[in-house]
Amino acid sequence: MAVRRRRTGVDTCHVVKQAIHAEERPPKFLLGSVVRDLGRLLVEAGWEADENQHRVVRLSADFADSDEWALAGYSTAGRWIADQLDVTMRTANEWIRVGRALRSLRLTSQALRDRVISFTKAKVLTRTATESTEHELIELAQRVTAAELPKAIAWWSQRSEPDAVIDERQAQVRSLRWQVEIDGSVLTTVRLPPGGGSVLMAAVDAMVMRQC
Repeated sequence: MAVRRRRTGVDTCHVVKQAIHAEERPPKFLLGSVVRDLGRLLVEAGWEADENQHRVVRLSADFADSDEWALAGYSTAGRWIADQLDVTMRTANEWIRVGRALRSLRLTSQALRDRVISFTKAKVLTRTATESTEHELIELAQRVTAAELPKAIAWWSQRSEPDAVIDERQAQVRSLRWQVEIDGSVLTTVRLPPGGGSVLMAAVDAMVMRQC
């Protein structure tokens, strides 16, 4: 006598395949744990990178103030650093500048060591802060993102510093740089005081309009 199989409406093969597939995947709670661990490791590595960068700029400043680079036959400390560490001259000179500035900005240097602010923010502060203003600017840096900090400092400067101080700083940082990109195009960076910048932008706008 033939035994008739009972039809349950369930595809047994499909159920088995799902079970096997589920066993191959890590449990959801494990995935979440891994993600959280990666995030923690990333944050720790980021702060360690900031600490290493802090050490690099301090050593760069000390090296620049020594005669070691001259004895090695180099014309500048920045050129030696660029050659030895395979970075651009601009990067090397910026390391020296930041390292020297942090010597007198002890609160900023300490905030960086204590992970209160990032190296990115500390580098921005070194362009404006003084021993008498760094405490206020560190507090400002803690309230905004790294991307917002330059604009926040500009706002603070207009309201807290004399015009003569602002004019002198803007005159000192005037610059014109250019570099050839990998596709052959030329990237130009101009840094001017607000008045000069307005004149330049107006001239560029007028030139563009004449060509339209």
